[in-house]
Amino acid sequence: MRSSRVDTVPTFGEEIRRRRVEAGMSLAGLAKLTFYSAGHLSKIENGLVFPPMRQAWGIDSVLRAGGAVAALLPDKRRQAGGPEHPSGRRLVSGLPHDSIHFRGREAELDEVIAGLCGRGAAPFSPVVVVVHGMAGIGKTALAVRVAHKVAGRFPQGRLMVDLHGHTATTAPLTAAEVLDRLLRRLGVTGAEIPAHLDERAALFRELLIGKDILVVLDNAHDAGQVRSLLPPTSDARFLITSRQSLSSLDDAHHLELGGLSEREAAAVFSSVVLAEVADEAARSAIVTACGGLPLAVRIVAARCKEDPRRVARLAALLGDEWNRLPEMDDGERSIAAAFGMSLRQLPADTRRVFTLLGVHPGTDWTGHAAAALANLDLPDVERHLSVLRRAHLLLTPQQGRYRFHDLVGAYARRTAKDSLTGRERADAIERLAEWFLDTLIRADEIVTPHRHRIKLQMRIAESLLVDLGDYQSAFSWLTAEQHNLVALCRAVDEYRFDTLVWQLAYAMRGYYFLSKRWDDWITTHGYALEAAMRQGDALAEANTRNNLGLALMERGESERSEPHFQRALDLFRQVGDEHGATNATANHAWVLFHRGDYGGALNAGERAFESYHRRGELRNEAIALRSIALAKIELSRYAEAVEHLREALRILAELRLPLDVAMALNCLGEAHHRAGELDDAERELRKAIEWSRACGSTFEEARGYRTLGQVAADRKNPREAERLWNLALSRFRPLGAPDALPVERALQSSGPPPVGAPPERDQR
Repeated sequence: MRSSRVDTVPTFGEEIRRRRVEAGMSLAGLAKLTFYSAGHLSKIENGLVFPPMRQAWGIDSVLRAGGAVAALLPDKRRQAGGPEHPSGRRLVSGLPHDSIHFRGREAELDEVIAGLCGRGAAPFSPVVVVVHGMAGIGKTALAVRVAHKVAGRFPQGRLMVDLHGHTATTAPLTAAEVLDRLLRRLGVTGAEIPAHLDERAALFRELLIGKDILVVLDNAHDAGQVRSLLPPTSDARFLITSRQSLSSLDDAHHLELGGLSEREAAAVFSSVVLAEVADEAARSAIVTACGGLPLAVRIVAARCKEDPRRVARLAALLGDEWNRLPEMDDGERSIAAAFGMSLRQLPADTRRVFTLLGVHPGTDWTGHAAAALANLDLPDVERHLSVLRRAHLLLTPQQGRYRFHDLVGAYARRTAKDSLTGRERADAIERLAEWFLDTLIRADEIVTPHRHRIKLQMRIAESLLVDLGDYQSAFSWLTAEQHNLVALCRAVDEYRFDTLVWQLAYAMRGYYFLSKRWDDWITTHGYALEAAMRQGDALAEANTRNNLGLALMERGESERSEPHFQRALDLFRQVGDEHGATNATANHAWVLFHRGDYGGALNAGERAFESYHRRGELRNEAIALRSIALAKIELSRYAEAVEHLREALRILAELRLPLDVAMALNCLGEAHHRAGELDDAERELRKAIEWSRACGSTFEEARGYRTLGQVAADRKNPREAERLWNLALSRFRPLGAPDALPVERALQSSGPPPVGAPPERDQR
């Protein structure tokens, strides 16, 4: 007998010691987590004593051993035989076989097992773990895998009941019906089961006292369906799955189950298909289209298994969002049907909000945007969004923002098209566009103050106004919404709300100039130009052409920009807009600058300055001085250039325009550098970098680093020049800025970039 103990017990203790040391954990640290003393744990590790099975599982879970430690406990500490019915018969668990297609989820498995087993020695440990997530995310499969893995921790049984909370063909079980099934499993005869819910619950709790039993309640409809089942004892444990968050079960440990990783989804796909899929690109496209949803992966994989020749065809169909959901249907399982069941169980007004969100052309939204879209007050729409979130029909990627899972989004857009009239969809888009336009106008006034603007009508209710606050808040809002605004411009263009199209683009121009999102700038202004021309609105067309030409010039396409400036000048003169005509003249000066006609650029810049000065437009006057200075730098008139830039800086600082100050400082640094005044150049360029960071202009920051690199090269410090040019490149490249090319060439040749002044980015 002693020999047997020597053969088995040390193995259990040694494994604990090995894993503890491997985890970098002291005996005291393990003691704190398992509620044993360090001395007692030392005896366990040395094979002198061993704990009961429940505590062994507690140690196993703390060490994240997944049952490997608990499995080494000597047989005499195990309870022999399978789980037994109180009457002596073997207990019928209702637990299905573990799926052979389950892949990954290691972290989630560890978390659930820790919740059920790891804190067993704690006096106030939770007895309930809730796993919640969207339809098809794999909640049941995870619960089944957990139940099989922890069999040793619950030797007196594991019971599983499908509550049919979201089953299309079966009504959700009532709490009384669930208790009836559980009591019968525990040996209570039909005649002995009380009629009333409270009495059934009391009997169920009594039967669980002192028993190490795991109860898996799968597919719960809501917290009310399960609350009366949960006993106030730490002996039995409950694992609940639901499409609802069940947040009112506040004593439970909650795990929101997310999608599979690409690697895990690919493993599930391969486990179902079995045969090797030769077309790697098609397989990857299929897995990506499934959005990490295990049910979607298994449905599509099963179809590929039936006919492997369909893989490429199926990949192409899934690549089209409109075909995606119909293709995720194998006759018995359907992603669309699963989503539809989740939606049908919600109140009618919440379903309508969901459907209207399917009209939103962007990828995410705030409560304010949803309120405008649904024509509701903010508190009302936020209540509906909360219901949709708890039902896992919405995701919250960050505080205050919502989005659909890709497949739920496809379902929402199909639902909107099928159930809303064309007029309803158009009205929703118009409301959304009007809200965006009003918010854009206010954000633009904060980010680009003192800019000459066309007066645009404000339309939205005061209750839907976003608190933009200061510069940083407005800039952050614009950054968060910029991708939605591009999609909105396209949608508004499709509905032919022409005035809204060009006004949205016009209001975004200041942000685009600051952020250098040239592709989006050109795309939105392309829609705007067509809309203005359809309307026959000469002023709208002139402003749009002026801004579109500037975007093209910024991207290095000055020849394409020139016709827009020339046409804008003609239109401004036709409508008698002197400010617009002067802007077009000033912008055209940069076309001349790019051609190397510095005298012509200087002449046009001086004419623009005189016009702005005559009308008292200080901001534009300062911008014109900056442009004049750059032309004079190219003409080697450095002292005059510095004087112009000092005056421009004085005006811009008084107006508190951080972007314009950063641009002028960069120009001043360039002027000093070209004049050979390296200390002065470095001083102004470092100031430019500070101002660039303050206003969020990555482009101007890159300009500062580039010219600082030139200063370092002139000082015969190639290592510092290389460092600074790499800093410039790291900022130019993500923007797709053409300015990156000469810096790359300088690094390759170990020489400075061309010494010509960079094209001045005008902001009027």
